[in-house]
Order: sequence, then C-alpha cells, then structure tokens
Amino acid sequence: MHGPIRQYPGPSPTGTVDRSALAAVTGLDEGVTDDFDWMDRLDTDLRGAGHGPDHAFMPATLRLIVSRSDAGRGYAYVDDRGHVALLAAAHEETARALLWEALASSQEEAFVPSITTVNEWAMDVGLAAGLDIVQEGYVAVRGMEAPGPYLAGGHFL
Repeated sequence: MHGPIRQYPGPSPTGTVDRSALAAVTGLDEGVTDDFDWMDRLDTDLRGAGHGPDHAFMPATLRLIVSRSDAGRGYAYVDDRGHVALLAAAHEETARALLWEALASSQEEAFVPSITTVNEWAMDVGLAAGLDIVQEGYVAVRGMEAPGPYLAGGHFL
C-alpha cells in the first residue's frame, strides 16, 4: 500500500478494576470455531482484512468472548489476566459490553490496548472501571483510517 502513515496516540487504561463499578452485561457467550467466519467478515468491514489464521491460533492461549446478536455482533480475545488482546464489534454498544466482560474477568491488573480517538468509548469504560490512563504507544495505519469500534494490542492490529 502507498500513502502516508497515520499515527494515533494510544493511551491505555490499566490498573485494578473497581469491582463495585462493573456493569451488568448480557448477551455474550464463549466463542467457538464456528464463529470464525463471521468474525473474519467483521474484521474485513472494520480493518479491510480478516484475521484468518490468527483466529485459529488465538483461542489456544486467549479466551474468546462473542456477541452473536443480529443487532450487534462482536468479539474479544482476553488473556488469563484480563488484558484485552483484540476486540472488534459492529456497534459501540456491543464493544462496550465486550470490554466490560473482559474487565470483569481480570485477575490482577487489567489492561486495555492503545485507544484511538475513534474508540473513545473504551476510554469511558476504563475510567468508569476505575483504571488509570497511561501512554502506551501509538497506533500506525497506512491507507485507512483508524478502525472502530476496534481495539488491538500488540501484533494483532
């Protein structure tokens, strides 16, 4: 791809979740391999390409949470500490529910990866959960805008 690289600052909510602030979440399930096709289509809608083989790899080490609702599909991969590795959703409300579930599963210090301005809903959830905001890096993209509602940690952009 050609064109300039756009860099977005990436503040990240981190810290111990205030358990009294956790939002009640419904409509989410544990993900299964049958979900990968629609997840790849959602990835394509949000970021221009599916994650393909990543979806087969990630469940070996990460928990997969999904919303299969026709009103708002989405998914999140979360590690055993409650760190979000990847979150994608068709609608912001679904993304919020997935993030709240991820934070509820945190066992120690929670971490939400770099948040771009298009994903400020994630900053709202992090602050409501009592997390601190740290500057963790940035998100760089070329030939596209920053995707949203979409959060990617590390190598899973």
